[in-house]
Amino acid sequence: MAVDGSNPTRVTVNGAADREPAWSPDGGRIAFARESGGTNEIYTIRVNGTGETRLTNNAFDDREPAWSPDGSRIAFTTDREGNDEIYLMNALDGSNQSNLTNNVGRDGKPDWSPDGTKILFDRNDFYGGDLTWVGDAEIMCMNANGSGVARLTNDSIGAIDTRPRWSGDGSRLTLSSNRVALGVNFDIYVGNMSGCAGITNLTRITTSNAKDAWSDWSP
Repeated sequence: MAVDGSNPTRVTVNGAADREPAWSPDGGRIAFARESGGTNEIYTIRVNGTGETRLTNNAFDDREPAWSPDGSRIAFTTDREGNDEIYLMNALDGSNQSNLTNNVGRDGKPDWSPDGTKILFDRNDFYGGDLTWVGDAEIMCMNANGSGVARLTNDSIGAIDTRPRWSGDGSRLTLSSNRVALGVNFDIYVGNMSGCAGITNLTRITTSNAKDAWSDWSP
């Protein structure tokens, strides 16, 4: 649809649930997760609804696709290791699938830095990898090859920082968090970034009794 909500056009037509759309950098294709038979697989399709391509094909749950800035790769979340981890694959045909994270908790919601060298994601150690961190979700950062993993937020137990998104110039990020009122009342925050070095001046920009989430930046 247009940015004002006009002219909505249906892109996929099938009996499954298609969700989590992500634009290719050139705006020509959309990556998405399709749920069928209880699991998700990742597909891409042209914006006019043609050229649908299936990138993953297994018995596991593959979702949350994120294109690299040059359009050559897609990072995604999968539970094929027994828990959610972040994988990488070629965007053209899904080949060369490789594991980027290896953590006893949940790693997900990847987002690339504008220069393609780093990936933001969130990590939940609910599964008990670190007993001082059980039930939390924190914002993490790593190099695009999976090395140099750094923890960027450090909240009290039970606080959830989730779905980080890099600004177009790489200087800021946005995320959703319930750190003020633990529970369902999430708000949107914006902070300054310096690669994986950390977040500064994290500022709450929404205040409501609802769940404010899935924020993203204009180009």
